[in-house]
Amino acid sequence: MALSRIIVIDDFKDLLRKVCSILEQHQEVLVVGEARREQKPSRKPQKAPSEYPNCLPSGQ
Repeated sequence: MALSRIIVIDDFKDLLRKVCSILEQHQEVLVVGEARREQKPSRKPQKAPSEYPNCLPSGQ
């Protein structure tokens, strides 16, 4: 199964942590970044293209 690389973005710190915690329990998911909308991701992907997320959200 292919590995899904994800950046999690949310305005609420507690919800952000909970979503990351749930996602990290799955072997096929790799959280490569997390951020609130007003800040830059706290964990940036490495420069290798394989570390970048599979998709990025558009503005809401």
